Amino acid sequence: MMTRLTIGACLLAAGSLMLSLQCSKQPTSDGGEPSITLRFVFDPAGAPHIGKVPERPSAPAQPLAKRTGQEKVDIVRAMVLDVSAYDSASQHFESEEYHKYVHARDSWPGDLKYWAEWRKLLGDFFRVVADQALSIEGDYAKGTVTGVVGLNYLCVGMIEGDSIRYWGEGEVMVREGEPARAAVQVWDVGPQLYWLEVRPYFAPLKNGLSQRFRCTAYYSDGREVDVTKHAVWSVQPGIAGSIDDTGLFLAGLQATGQEAVLAVFEGDTAMAQVTIALATLLAAEDFETYAVGAYPSAGGWEVLAPGVGGGVSRAYAFSGAQSFRQESSPGHPRRDLLPLRRADSLTIQVSVLLQEGGSGAVVGLFNRGAAGGGAFVDWIEFAEDGHIYAARKDQRTELQPYEPLTWYTVRVELVYPHGNVFVDGEQKASMFYLSGEQWDALVLAAQDFASGTSVQFYDDLRMTRP
Repeated sequence: MMTRLTIGACLLAAGSLMLSLQCSKQPTSDGGEPSITLRFVFDPAGAPHIGKVPERPSAPAQPLAKRTGQEKVDIVRAMVLDVSAYDSASQHFESEEYHKYVHARDSWPGDLKYWAEWRKLLGDFFRVVADQALSIEGDYAKGTVTGVVGLNYLCVGMIEGDSIRYWGEGEVMVREGEPARAAVQVWDVGPQLYWLEVRPYFAPLKNGLSQRFRCTAYYSDGREVDVTKHAVWSVQPGIAGSIDDTGLFLAGLQATGQEAVLAVFEGDTAMAQVTIALATLLAAEDFETYAVGAYPSAGGWEVLAPGVGGGVSRAYAFSGAQSFRQESSPGHPRRDLLPLRRADSLTIQVSVLLQEGGSGAVVGLFNRGAAGGGAFVDWIEFAEDGHIYAARKDQRTELQPYEPLTWYTVRVELVYPHGNVFVDGEQKASMFYLSGEQWDALVLAAQDFASGTSVQFYDDLRMTRP
């Protein structure tokens, strides 16, 4: 049964190893070449580098185990290449043989996963003096391998199953009878980042509106990972809009033009483009100018149905520090109204968060003159079944699921008789609206169908007209 090497304490502490080498004065029996005794010793210096990993700034020093979730290997192998024809490592790296090797390595079909593949590839360009397994003792791998007097190139592989899990390489100058030390840089050779992408690729926006961008990393093993929260976001030139560290782009209230949205992850950069066009801003409400607990009546809001309560809150905010909180209970719906002048072209955008599942929220155009105290005409509904819907009198279209305690930005772009519905900047549906419909207000509503109280928050309301 194969001994397993725990590498968390020694090999992974900073991604770098130091080989302690002792050159024996006694020749070996197979050609008069001295022996080299290898022992792994922790050394925090040096940055990892290996194989097909692209050149990029090193990540902050951390145990490789944090990135790989792996802390053990089955066997450690060491290979020694004779490059004694060169006087120094830099001379070796500048050689034609080394450049041919690098080209062959980077052109290898697929990932180099197996030690035998590395052995064959290296053997095509260099003389392999030794290739053997090292004995594993606790956190150390020890062994004696054959080297040559002069420059030696060392290759070390930590192997899990049949695949190389970690790979290291370095150089050492061996002189008979003299001790030597050589740094061996070690990389985790798990799946590599092949492609970084920002979506949407292109986003046309009007003044004051927002767009959520997402960043996806594509890896060599076929995985697609959402790295939006881990990317570093920026915009250039940053005149007509800004972006936060979650990928949320906000178009300025006045400026127009084009902005490049950049996401940087693990040294790679992906880009998208935003074009901001001028529009008439009808309303821009972020609830930041009111006292906590106050009702935003100064902004033109009116209470249509009192429910349990409503007012400005600091419990959650989509941007800034404050939002508008509503609360209802069964039989006691909460509705807040903002008067509007009807128009055949109108864009409405607002961010919504529901505190608990099973509750509900509605953002919609409202006709105060309808029988029974008024009625919704067209609306976006966060339903108690956990889905978002776009709806009107005789049509209800499912957009996507939603989760509690998560902000969703919904936007409806009306150009009668058509309307496009977006969630977090992605178009989810096209609706048909009747140009003769009557409405005179925007209403935010906390539904009363929940078994208990229904609490939701609204933030960053924007209404524009071309």
